Order: sequence, then structure tokens, then C-alpha cells
Amino acid sequence: MFEILPRLRLVPAVLALGSGLLAAAAPPPVGGAGVTEFAAPLVQPATAPAAAATAPAAPAQARIQADYGKLPYTFEANGGQADAAVKFLARGPGYSLFLTPGEAVLSLHTSQPNPASRPRPGARPEPAAVSEPTAAATPSAVLRLSLVGANPEPVIRGEAALPGKVNYLRGKDPAAWRTGLSTYAKVRYEGVYPGVDLVYYGTQGQLEYDLVLAPGADPKVIRLAFAGADRMRLDDTGNLVLTLGEQQIIQHSPRVYQETNGERTLVPTRYVLADSRQVSLTIGDYDAGRALVIDPVLVYSTYLGGSAYAGRKLRLAR
Repeated sequence: MFEILPRLRLVPAVLALGSGLLAAAAPPPVGGAGVTEFAAPLVQPATAPAAAATAPAAPAQARIQADYGKLPYTFEANGGQADAAVKFLARGPGYSLFLTPGEAVLSLHTSQPNPASRPRPGARPEPAAVSEPTAAATPSAVLRLSLVGANPEPVIRGEAALPGKVNYLRGKDPAAWRTGLSTYAKVRYEGVYPGVDLVYYGTQGQLEYDLVLAPGADPKVIRLAFAGADRMRLDDTGNLVLTLGEQQIIQHSPRVYQETNGERTLVPTRYVLADSRQVSLTIGDYDAGRALVIDPVLVYSTYLGGSAYAGRKLRLAR
């Protein structure tokens, strides 16, 4: 699991070059999950960033690109800016993630909306600063992750509260605006299976979700389902390879561990492919009297173009 809080110190530096990075326009509805289109948000940092007088030098630009890739997800509580089925959402250049009680919907789009439609960094939140998303934000692929046979109504709550707030200013009627929405670095689903919690978090370009098993919980009940992938296979190292069109998304071979006094003991585990785009886990010997953490990492940065794509994001945000 990534250490989230130390990386939060990176947020003000990146916001200083353009809070519009986290205000990419949302894609059109992705279907079945009840996700709907909404206006681009204004991200309000704890302290207003100072406008950069000049573009950063090449070494500084490279360092900022690397730092941006380490930034944690920013999950917004849904305060009416999305369909009621969505409880939390996270967005950034190239992706939108919608968390509903039954699934996580990852929408990937390699095109960028018109930069002119974004609010200016440090500008006052005026209605005229927000425009509707353009056609360039149309998603190229949608991947849906769910747990087969899981609790359909888990308790869902944000964790690791972040200092920033999000404002959605649509139209000229303040009654339709959504302001001061809380943000979090993690979202927890309690009791997805008996004795099992699900925790979403991650950094830009990769989504992590921990399955946290209480002592005595049965890992054999866990089954992952992926809808939207054209093909699924396991590579030679045990990674799960999901093909979407001509691109691939990789879920690394499962990292499973138990922790005692701050020391982690890895438990050998592998994926097993089943029918209907489903995946189960074969877990080696472990102490059933202690908690067990299953920590998959879904990497989609290569789908978005990797470091070259990150460079385009930062240039647009200056």
C-alpha cells in the first residue's frame, strides 16, 4: 500500500502550476451505472496558488512531471454534481472514476477538452469561468470493476480527508451550483463480503484497491469481474492483461501480505481466470488468525500514453 499522507505535500506545488489539472472536463455518460455528464469543477486549494510568471525550466518541468505522477487520487463526495448512484468520483487528465455501491467505473479518454473551457488558476469562481465539456472529452474506453456476489449496499465513506474543496458552478443561477465539496485520498466500502472491506486509493495513472480481510474471513469468496475488456489473459509473470481496443491495461500480479508490528509478511498468491470475464485468487499458506490484505494495482498510464501524455497535461495547465 502506498504511503498517502507524505505525498500530500506535493499537492500545493503542482496546484501552483495549474489547478486546472484536476479540473479536466468529465466525459459523457458511460451508461449502465447511472453516471451522468456534469460541468467542470473549480478546485479550491487550501491556499490560493501564486500565478507563475514564466514557464519552468526543463529540469524543473521534469521534476514536476515526476511529482505529479506521485500525487494521490482526489476523491470527491457526490453532492449533486453526478447521478445519485455515484457516491464518490475522482477525475484527472485522461480519466474519470465513478464509485457506486456495486462497481467502480473507470472511463479513459486520451483526448483533452479545449483548454479555454477550463477555469484559470487562481481566478475567482465566477459562473463565466465554467463551460460545458467539449466533444474532445469523449471516452475511448470504459472498464467496470465489480465483486461477484458482494453486498449490494455496503457502507461507503471517505477516508484521509484532503484540505482542498471542489466547486461546481453551472449556469448563472447560484442555486444550481455545488460548492465546498469535501475531498478524500481514500474511499472505504465496509462489509463487501463477510469480514471483508474494500478500500480504493491510488496515484495518477494507477488505481489501487485493497481487500482487507479480518481474522477468520474467507478469501475464497472473493471474485473480481471486469466488464468492458475485449480480452483477458495472464502473462508469464502472473499479471492480468486487459485488452481494450488496441490498448492494454495491466493489473499487476496480486500482492498479498499480513502485518505484525509494522513488518509485512508476503503470502504467495496468483490469479485464476474463470468464465464471464471473472478472476479468482489462489492464496498460499497464511495465518488465518490475523488480518490479511490483498493489494491489486491496476495500471492504466500506458493507455493514456505514459510520460509523453503527462508532458501534454502540464503544458496545457500552464
